[in-house]
Amino acid sequence: MSDEMLSRSRPATEVAPHIVARYRGQRGPQVKPTKTLVSLRLDPDVIAHFKAGGSGWQSQVNEALRRVAETESRSPPRATGSQG
Repeated sequence: MSDEMLSRSRPATEVAPHIVARYRGQRGPQVKPTKTLVSLRLDPDVIAHFKAGGSGWQSQVNEALRRVAETESRSPPRATGSQG
């Protein structure tokens, strides 16, 4: 590469920022609604169960919670509170 070519070069972030962003692993615009970030404390054995399934374990937790929520929304409400 000649000195002249080198002096005219520009950073890739200026020339093609969309390509650099994708290369660096940044996500593009969301097609589906974004998920809500929460902090949740779970028992270690529950975490171990889902992590044993490999990558994507957080999505598996989401799907399991979704199935429970859908099942409960179709069934009659359960009694809440302590029974004693």
